Amino acid sequence: MQVTKLRFEDNGLVPAGHYFARVAAGLRAQNDRGAAIVERGEQSEQKLEARFRRANRSSGRRAQSNQQEEARVS
Repeated sequence: MQVTKLRFEDNGLVPAGHYFARVAAGLRAQNDRGAAIVERGEQSEQKLEARFRRANRSSGRRAQSNQQEEARVS
């Protein structure tokens, strides 16, 4: 005689092994979605940081050229 543990679902009783396999698959899918969201966030953060660095670099150059121009005019 074989004893099978059962779990209750919406469609009735199912073997525990199948139930937990489905739960694990659902958790893996959620983890994958979460990782994709984190990856997109990190990519957008890197883009913003790059944009900020470029803006600061160009404004620094503009400030230097303005100072040099003012020095020449004075």
